[in-house]
Amino acid sequence: MNDDDKRLKTLEKRNYWLSILLAISVVACITLAFVAIGQHGLVTETKQQYDDNYQSGYTAGYSDGKDEGYDQASETYDSQSVETDDEDYYSTQDEEDSSESSSEASDSDTSDDSGGTVYVTDTGSCYHHWGCGYLKDSANEISLEDAESQGYRPCSRCCN
Repeated sequence: MNDDDKRLKTLEKRNYWLSILLAISVVACITLAFVAIGQHGLVTETKQQYDDNYQSGYTAGYSDGKDEGYDQASETYDSQSVETDDEDYYSTQDEEDSSESSSEASDSDTSDDSGGTVYVTDTGSCYHHWGCGYLKDSANEISLEDAESQGYRPCSRCCN
């Protein structure tokens, strides 16, 4: 065999393996295309339909969660109100208050002549009554007078 024959045989082998590699590549590309079409091609929903469905689901979930939280807070607030609505509680409290000396009452930082204790959150601008759903993350006790003097406004949900 001369050099030209050897060179021709080497080129034929190389071409054979290149055509095999090309065939494998084509099959792989076609397979990946079918997989991609199978995963994404069956979705017939447009972007606008997706956005509309997302928004309606978000609104429904938000509304349900808000209503559930409000109901739960109302139940908690109502049950706490019932516990302190007892006449014995007030008469006992009045007797204890009258037995304190006037100097102790004037020295107390927690005395609140303004009509009650309210709660503020770490980040909000409103004051709340105990049991309000907005107090789930933080609740800092403060007198109503102090809350108003610091610029807090009443909560539209629990201070009506």
